[in-house]
Amino acid sequence: MKHKTLAIAVIVAIVALVWVGLRLHAGSNFTPPQFIHGTKLQLVGNHGPLQIYIDLTSTNKIPDYAVFQGNECVVLRENAESNTIETTHFENGYHVMLTRRDNHGKVLRRIMSYDDDSGQMKYTYIDNHGDGLWDVFLDHTKTMYYVRSNLTWVLRYKNTNQPQSSIGHSTN
Repeated sequence: MKHKTLAIAVIVAIVALVWVGLRLHAGSNFTPPQFIHGTKLQLVGNHGPLQIYIDLTSTNKIPDYAVFQGNECVVLRENAESNTIETTHFENGYHVMLTRRDNHGKVLRRIMSYDDDSGQMKYTYIDNHGDGLWDVFLDHTKTMYYVRSNLTWVLRYKNTNQPQSSIGHSTN
């Protein structure tokens, strides 16, 4: 879990840096950069407001790519460790969903995150097994960690330094 969390953090950091870099280039006459700094992604085309970047040096079956709308990343797809592929979807500059698949397309793991309007993470749902059932629920607003037991959320960790309030999940 530690390595997976680190990998997610690295992906988010890279996209944030790319986003900041594109923001610096933004202006009334926005011209997308030809390359994404720090990656092998190269601009290959535009379609309406979208810019498509692809790693043209890749020997993978499907190369890494990113789709931007203006200066915001919409989709980032990367080949990851152990023949896995990670696809991250973004909204308003924040990651919303990360899906890890094996090289045959089977979902191995999925993470959904919900942020408030200021970009602070509120809730995260994690499907650790790719079976379509959420296994973990994180309430970042109350620092609470739940795991699924059958079809009920069971509290596993709670920061006792914060005020207690009910969020509609079972704590049995």
